[in-house]
Amino acid sequence: NYEHNQNVRLYTPEDYNQASAVLNENYLGFELGYEGYVTLVYEKDGIIHGVCIFEFATGYVERLAVGKAYQGKGVGKALLHEVMYILYSKYNVKKVCLYSLATAVNFYKKLGFKFQGQDASFQFA
Repeated sequence: NYEHNQNVRLYTPEDYNQASAVLNENYLGFELGYEGYVTLVYEKDGIIHGVCIFEFATGYVERLAVGKAYQGKGVGKALLHEVMYILYSKYNVKKVCLYSLATAVNFYKKLGFKFQGQDASFQFA
């Protein structure tokens, strides 16, 4: 059940410092702006709370990071729901895949991802 969250939007170059800080705070450094990737941010009151980077061609979620102060508040879920909506409705991707840190396995399981080790996938019906 998808519901767009108005705080989720496409990354812009002006977001670089805040988005990089969120990624680095979670030890998930990644060079923003790679071709072939889409980056979404969760922004509220001018502050980026979360970042999600994914490949639209393969459905692979490269990074999902939420600022430590905002974890457990629906930021990651909102970002991932938007990614899944975009991949399924716009790019006709039937399966979303990712590698999860051990600390995030339960989060992904609650969203319906199936695991094999720390590799996870979500198959659209």
